[in-house]
Amino acid sequence: MEAVLQPSAEHPGYWSYRGETTLLVGGSREDNLFQIDGLQTHLDTLARAGGNYIRNTMSDRDEGNVYAFDRCTGGAHVGKYDLDRWNPEYWRRFTTLLDLCAERNIVVQIELWDRFDVSREPWRSHPWNPCNNVTYTEEQTGLAPEYPEHPSTNLQPFFHTVPAMDDNALLRGYQERFVDKVLSISLRYPNVLYCMNNETHENPTWGSYWLDYIRRRAHEAGAPVIATDMFDGPWETGIPQAVLDQFRTPEIYPFIDVSQINAWRCTTERHILNLRSLCELNRDPKRPLNCTKVYNSDTLPDRTAARHTDRDGITAFWLNLLGGCASARFHRPPHGLGLSAKAQASIRTVREVEKLVRFWELRPDFDWTGGRGATEAFLARTGDETALVLLPFGGGFELRGALPEGRYGIDVRDLATGGSEGVRTTELHADARVEVQGGEPTLVVLKRR
Repeated sequence: MEAVLQPSAEHPGYWSYRGETTLLVGGSREDNLFQIDGLQTHLDTLARAGGNYIRNTMSDRDEGNVYAFDRCTGGAHVGKYDLDRWNPEYWRRFTTLLDLCAERNIVVQIELWDRFDVSREPWRSHPWNPCNNVTYTEEQTGLAPEYPEHPSTNLQPFFHTVPAMDDNALLRGYQERFVDKVLSISLRYPNVLYCMNNETHENPTWGSYWLDYIRRRAHEAGAPVIATDMFDGPWETGIPQAVLDQFRTPEIYPFIDVSQINAWRCTTERHILNLRSLCELNRDPKRPLNCTKVYNSDTLPDRTAARHTDRDGITAFWLNLLGGCASARFHRPPHGLGLSAKAQASIRTVREVEKLVRFWELRPDFDWTGGRGATEAFLARTGDETALVLLPFGGGFELRGALPEGRYGIDVRDLATGGSEGVRTTELHADARVEVQGGEPTLVVLKRR
């Protein structure tokens, strides 16, 4: 079972794959990556940069996507969907993604349900909508022709079908059939994680049902499965109650997706405070904390958001890694940096830094500021030997006890380009100041000689 993805026995806050503790980093241009054109080239680009982690929602709301269900081609119902018949192309695309990722040792985090697929405009044309299929009616399921509100209002009965909620056996049966089909393919692969929902606001009962369901199905198939759920905010005021409850129930949530810590609503200061809280919570038992979505870029539509620049996206990515998260993936454009040149630069830098220090050996120092403002310098270190200093705005910093006096190699890396000034060796005393040129996001690696 060593080849299977699982929490690391030696470093339980991180993942082990093929018998080795592994940091998961990545970026991609879409969330439902199995639906894109040029998939193999995109994955090759990710792998060349050192990426080994993608998100794959089972979504179908973008132009060029296909649905999981087949259409009637004749008779009175021509053009309508039949939920008892699959569309082979949807499942071929899904299988191809998993094949390509397995070949490249890329971990796939699958999200089963995305609330945005079955609300507002996408719902109008979706096969699950009774107006568009020959399988059931509005009266039989309680599903309305339109749900124009934001899905965070929780008005869509599609997410209330489980016995402890609406107990909608008819609709739930087709949902289970869909999940069974996903698992019939995905359980064959050792490099897969499962997340029940995309940033859900629903009662945890909904996701818990599906967690139990896929675990039972996996057990019946004799296959390992590791699954969790992802809850939305309000992260901007601290750790949400639903996430606090996840820490109290490790038997249900063996890992936790904390992606919304990166949301543009949260300031960098709040991000750091939340990381501190997560470190304190993640103790007994220690579990991987995944960030499958790192938001923020110059293309973010909301220019009034607390974080809305490339600098913010790069900073958030590195804060997660220095703050102890097991994974970080740049979110799709326009909401994140995707697999842009800047995203690739950060991923490459991660792999270069790993030649000097493993991230699971680092411990963040949330009180150290290096003589800068609270959000201008962030430190993680391994005892007295190595320190990584993140400088979102570049510039220098004062050592201030980060490491003992002595001789150090200093490597200054431009995170926007991946460039390095080359390692210089110098003597550092207790009050030393390390100078850094330029104002781009920078990582400084200090290693004792």
